[in-house]
Amino acid sequence: MLEIRIEKAFNGECIWLHFGEEKKTNIIIDSGPAMFVNGFREVIETIKNRNEKVDLLIFTHIDNDHILGFNNYIKNNDCSIIKKIWLNGNGISVYKKNQLLSPKNVGTLVDEIKKKKIFLETLVYEGYEEEINEAKLKVISPQKEALINVAELVDKYNLNGSIEYVKSLDSLYLEDSYDEENTSTNKASIAFIFEYNNKKIAFLGDAVATDIINGFDKYYKNSKVDIVKIAHHGSKRNTNCELIKKLGAHNFIISKKSIVHKETIARIVNCCEKSTIYCNYNWWDSVGYFNKNDKLNYIDNNKLTILEKNLIEIVDGEDI
Repeated sequence: MLEIRIEKAFNGECIWLHFGEEKKTNIIIDSGPAMFVNGFREVIETIKNRNEKVDLLIFTHIDNDHILGFNNYIKNNDCSIIKKIWLNGNGISVYKKNQLLSPKNVGTLVDEIKKKKIFLETLVYEGYEEEINEAKLKVISPQKEALINVAELVDKYNLNGSIEYVKSLDSLYLEDSYDEENTSTNKASIAFIFEYNNKKIAFLGDAVATDIINGFDKYYKNSKVDIVKIAHHGSKRNTNCELIKKLGAHNFIISKKSIVHKETIARIVNCCEKSTIYCNYNWWDSVGYFNKNDKLNYIDNNKLTILEKNLIEIVDGEDI
């Protein structure tokens, strides 16, 4: 049994993997924003009460919405159940100037982690591989150069800008033009393939399509995955049709509380015969996100199933 819990981390991200037969294993991917610190604490306490460990805590990158939950937690809590951390943030200047976690502050966080005597793996880039009990994790992005050479940039694009959800999925797809983002923190985001019991799940952090495709072709050419955690909360600037087709999945996860770029959903439904999207919040009903044409062409005929669901259970030997 593999459980994927998409925590309600507001507009941030925190995903908890729980799996294993005789030996239970826990992997946590990101820790959400500062306001999710209590939610992160509940995850840790649940694992602790089961007499289990956090075998690996992965920070895909150091944007506030992925790391501040843990940054606030570590200061006043026992972290002895956390065995290992992946964190690309030890003296690498690839972060936005407007992030609360500047390189200096990340250095402070690294010091806190070391004080807690948690094993820290830094410089996690493409090709890095780790086996944890019966699972394998293979990093497909970023490239090493993205961690070392990328200059600091201020994101000039407002991802919280207006979303054209009034338009139909089909009209957005016909007008579609993919404009890939180039922010330094997201270019340095960890994306990896999680393999367990003949299933492959792509956890893409906030990585961009071009880097993901290049890494996937290098290590998984001609392979397909079963589930994709869509990059950057469903941003239209991180996921394109080439990536969707390349990964070959029909099941997707989006972690976000507010409205997702409709262009991303349009790409999914036009690149998959059928698709299921699992979300940790229902952000579509209250705003009339899907119009009459969307419902007729995709929702009513089950070409698109979109669910508010925090727990995905994958039973051994069964299709997803």
